[in-house]
Amino acid sequence: MNIFHDSLRVRFEVKDMVSGRYHSWWGFADGQIADLGLKGLYRGLKLTLVKDVAGYAGFFGLFEWIKNETIDIYRDLVQPVD
Repeated sequence: MNIFHDSLRVRFEVKDMVSGRYHSWWGFADGQIADLGLKGLYRGLKLTLVKDVAGYAGFFGLFEWIKNETIDIYRDLVQPVD
């Protein structure tokens, strides 16, 4: 469902709301589905997936690298009490 929301958010223009063409966000969504069809909402999906996968891979890759580099420092600082 988030993919549909992103697709609609990109196409949303305030001037359509101000001019009275659409009275609500749901009216806008309904109008876009009527104009483009459900298949039209998937336009740009590949690029979105590439962007998201690259972003998450970079984020979690960096997180894991920092975690692995600093775990020994943490273990040296925190000694278990016997």
